[in-house]
Amino acid sequence: MQQISEILVPIIRAEAVCDPRQLSLSLQLAKTCNAHLTFMVFEENIPQLVGPIPFDTSLLKKSRAQECQVVLDACLEQAEQEGLTATADLVWGNPIDCLIREIQHRKVDLVVKSAEYHHFLGQRRLSGNDLNVLRLSVAPVLLLAEEQPDHPVTLKTLLVAVDTDPDNELLNIRLLELGRQLAELQQAQLHAVHTWRLIGEDYMTRARHHAPPNLHTQLENVLKEDHMKRFQHLLSAAGLKHGENVTAHLIRGRASEEICRLDEELGVDLMIMGTHARRGLEKFMIGNTAENVATSVKSSLLIARPDH
Repeated sequence: MQQISEILVPIIRAEAVCDPRQLSLSLQLAKTCNAHLTFMVFEENIPQLVGPIPFDTSLLKKSRAQECQVVLDACLEQAEQEGLTATADLVWGNPIDCLIREIQHRKVDLVVKSAEYHHFLGQRRLSGNDLNVLRLSVAPVLLLAEEQPDHPVTLKTLLVAVDTDPDNELLNIRLLELGRQLAELQQAQLHAVHTWRLIGEDYMTRARHHAPPNLHTQLENVLKEDHMKRFQHLLSAAGLKHGENVTAHLIRGRASEEICRLDEELGVDLMIMGTHARRGLEKFMIGNTAENVATSVKSSLLIARPDH
């Protein structure tokens, strides 16, 4: 299992103020993992203003850099008080493009970022920027859910969502290992969920009177047993056992609906799940289930790609 030794804390806001909860969680994780912290403010380039009155944008940029440095110095001071090693930097350019580049260049093990939201038809949704980070980051990304600034950060209930597709086995084991590692570090309750459905169930229900007696039930039992074995295999490979260091939930139903329901039922603090982004055009998608869950749950998110 890969250890968390390098944590990146990006600050991507116009006012360049580090979210107190983002800073608190980053310090907490770095301390428990004995990890190095890198604080980075990502600032848009200041355009050259053209008009009848000459304006030297270099002065504006210098002033802005000084403001950002105050923020970075405050983060470094907090890290020093906790006895942690940390560095800080200011990066100019498109914030998301620069963030993705820095994640890859610095060989980051974990990104801790405050989630950004927009509201559409009365529903809270992740911003396009955050979805792009989830799609393109080569390191796991922890998006901290929006709360009141003085609301304490707690990771006491963790939920890992996995599937049993053999093509995703390594990713699912990695997700479960991440969950186990964080649960041990945070002394948290760990839950794992896998959902299953009988393919063509609607058709079979309508055509039941044409099928042999009990065929539907037999297929259900066989499929459920197969999913249970695959689920147990993943848990075992990650060093987990139901009833000891994890509570396993095998649920029949649509993945996105059941995962969101369980997330709310358990009062989950952190949802851990994977994306399907691999290469080519696929890197611009995180998968229907992951994206539906990511934009619907109220908990914080830890998202990892297959190549992490």
